[in-house]
Amino acid sequence: MKKLFFLMAFAAIFATSCHDGDIYEEYYGPNPHSEIFDAPWRDWDFNGDEYEIGFRMNAITTSVCNEGAVDAYVVFEDGLQAQLPYVRHYILDDEYTWTVTVSYAFERGNIYFYATYSDFIYDPGNEYQTYEPGNWTFRVVTTEPYY
Repeated sequence: MKKLFFLMAFAAIFATSCHDGDIYEEYYGPNPHSEIFDAPWRDWDFNGDEYEIGFRMNAITTSVCNEGAVDAYVVFEDGLQAQLPYVRHYILDDEYTWTVTVSYAFERGNIYFYATYSDFIYDPGNEYQTYEPGNWTFRVVTTEPYY
């Protein structure tokens, strides 16, 4: 009888472990999808007010747009990440200060990033080297709606 009990207990544990993915989705929803995008400063466009760059992202589906989630992060060279919008203040020569704000927007199949400088200076020759949007790496996470 003890052997039968241990055999049944083992079978129950084994059966439970085989369904961990189902249990995860039951309590936490579907696993998110993540993609990395590199945005070198030469690829950004200036639209008159801010710099912008766009990427194709098939994981941004209609259901993600309507009922899911899209979260974007800036990824730094040292591995640190910051969720967008990303806002930082800078001082040049102890006199000149400005702020950069990096934000994003999305639609089905596409994501767009924007870099806005508080002084709105357009510097196509990159003379100042601080006004261009810079080289950025972004991580975008999409989550399908959980029903």
